[in-house]
Amino acid sequence: MIPFKLYREPWPRIIGIPLIGILLAIIYSDGHWTFWHSIKPMVFTGLMWNLDYYLISLSRKRWPGVEQTGKRITRIILWILVANSTLDIGLCQLLSYFGLEEPVSLDMLSNKLATNLLVTFVVGSLYESGYFFRQWKEQTLIAEKAMSLQLQSELSSLKSQISPHFLFNSLNTLVSIIPEDPKKAVEFTERLSQVYRYILQYKEQESVPLETELHFAQAYYFLMKMRFENSLEMVFDIKEHHNHLFIAPLSLQILIENAIKHNVVSNSKPLKIEISTTNGDRLLVRNNFQLRKSVEGSTGTGLNNIIKRYAYLVPEKEVEIVNDTIFFTVSLPLLTHKNSSKEFAL
Repeated sequence: MIPFKLYREPWPRIIGIPLIGILLAIIYSDGHWTFWHSIKPMVFTGLMWNLDYYLISLSRKRWPGVEQTGKRITRIILWILVANSTLDIGLCQLLSYFGLEEPVSLDMLSNKLATNLLVTFVVGSLYESGYFFRQWKEQTLIAEKAMSLQLQSELSSLKSQISPHFLFNSLNTLVSIIPEDPKKAVEFTERLSQVYRYILQYKEQESVPLETELHFAQAYYFLMKMRFENSLEMVFDIKEHHNHLFIAPLSLQILIENAIKHNVVSNSKPLKIEISTTNGDRLLVRNNFQLRKSVEGSTGTGLNNIIKRYAYLVPEKEVEIVNDTIFFTVSLPLLTHKNSSKEFAL
């Protein structure tokens, strides 16, 4: 049993009872307007309304939620109609006992049934529509919160892939350099430690200034250049006003790494990577397409990682990928929101 408290949802009763009471007084006045004809419908409506509110509250307790709306409405209509009719006839009989009303006749029952149907419809519709809307809104908010938590969980998972992935490939590069040039390997290791500091500093953030990411990309290019020398070239063409827009951290590193991993990089077929911005506030990473026949150690998660991260950050703007067999181009939307970060310097 739920407690019945009149102060809950008071405004429908404060406004509705006088309005319904006045309407019924006008309908049943028969041209004879007295104080009793004014106050009686108000009293009857007030008693019925509060009884109806109790029954509605009870039905919400027993059949809560949007999914039980049909069952709840059916019970509410039946309960209210029976309760109002019983209360109405009982009050009229009581008043007739004191000589204030005529005894209830069969002719009067049809009028009372119509009146009770009106009150049932008004009260039931008013409360149930408000309750349904609140329940629907709460469920929508819960669903949105659950979706947000799921996306945040997925994003955290994606971020956790970046650091080990980068380290694994960098160590592979280092292993290949050591036997060829130990001095170069030492310099590579020093640069690698500086670059890895950037990863540790920014990998948990959702976005960083493009200028900051470009500094990191140039440092990463230095590491790759040590390995491939003249076989690899990278060109930057960034408009000044784009430097203060934002990008998902380590996006450039993943795209540069993918270009090197999946394409032939040799003296006879040098790989050129162009990084530029467009008037539409997008960052383009383009390389000449010269696909390797086989790629060892590729997990295929790099580009998919970027697509999912941007789907979380800016769902209204997609990562665009174009491959015309001459150039392979990835277009990233630049972000306008700010995420707190410190300046990075090698």
